[in-house]
Amino acid sequence: SSGINAESQWCVGYPIVVAVGYLVTDWKNQFLWSSLIILLCGSPIIFLIETPRYYAIRNKMDDAKRSIQRIAAINGIDLDINEIDIKRSDEGEILKQRPELTLK
Repeated sequence: SSGINAESQWCVGYPIVVAVGYLVTDWKNQFLWSSLIILLCGSPIIFLIETPRYYAIRNKMDDAKRSIQRIAAINGIDLDINEIDIKRSDEGEILKQRPELTLK
């Protein structure tokens, strides 16, 4: 899904840049408008939530629990963080439990 998101940004961003270049003829104003558009499009990254998997891989289980709680709150689910039990297992153990995941 991240590849689709990256491609959709090009599909939306390129026509916007062309429109700014066509409508704004002064080069200083083109830079100004382009900078404002970049700031507006890049600002939502501040509000993104790290995935619980990211924290679990780095052995930050409390942060992973808080991330799960925030995701649950966004989805309207009341979740007690003390009920969450996260255990990290090595990839080897997962492959032993699920043989269909082994590489051939």
